[in-house]
Amino acid sequence: KQWYQRRVRGAKKRPAFDNFCRGPFENRPKDKEVIKELALTLEELHTGLTKRIKITKKIESERSKFRVVERILEIKVRPGWKDGTRITFEREGNVSSDAIPADIVFIIREKPHPVFERVGDDLVYHVTLSLRSSLTGTDISVPLIDSTSPLDVRLPPLVAPGTTKVIPCQGIRSQRDAAKRGDMILKFAVSYPTSLSETQIEALQRILPEE
Repeated sequence: KQWYQRRVRGAKKRPAFDNFCRGPFENRPKDKEVIKELALTLEELHTGLTKRIKITKKIESERSKFRVVERILEIKVRPGWKDGTRITFEREGNVSSDAIPADIVFIIREKPHPVFERVGDDLVYHVTLSLRSSLTGTDISVPLIDSTSPLDVRLPPLVAPGTTKVIPCQGIRSQRDAAKRGDMILKFAVSYPTSLSETQIEALQRILPEE
């Protein structure tokens, strides 16, 4: 009896309508999150911007009738965001009496770029040289992500296929610190002629060493 009394005295009292008092959504299942993709260019991910997206949602009213409303969601894209970045708007889905509204999740998708390849915060620019240019050196113009004026770069003689050259601080802005940037990486390939005349072959044999 004494043990029973101690257990009763130490027990936590629970109100009669405890479940009811936990809030309107406490005991309801939550709707599955709604996934939407937001495609952005490499330039937009570099500079950042604000996107305003209109959505429609159903809201249950009296007598289980639904009305459709429009809502504007604002996404502030930070410089340096990467493909796969998720932005969640909690409970912005349809509103009904039998479920917690779903979260709406936007996933950033990076559009393919016609010029650059992104690797982290670095930008890769592929350059194909003629055999002559790779042997003797040449000048090339390199486009930049945030400028209409290209960068002139002097290449020395003997640029082998697969060679890389780094141009510092010409990549994408860092997501952690927009004042910092990645690098531009030039990757070189060499285009060889598909045929040579006998005269050209003899000239190359005279000029080029055997080893």
